Amino acid sequence: MQKSYNLWYNGQKEIHIMVNPKELQNFIRIVSREGWLTELLIPNVQALIDAGNKQP
Repeated sequence: MQKSYNLWYNGQKEIHIMVNPKELQNFIRIVSREGWLTELLIPNVQALIDAGNKQP
């Protein structure tokens, strides 16, 4: 089973969470109900990983 969420950073006033793309809308709905503000920082983490793995 693939994880849906992965905590990347836990600061005093903000947290960074990687969310499985299939769960993104559900995640936003849940945290919005709790009054959290959301911002998408990296739209496609896998694309960054793939780009970093390419041979020059």
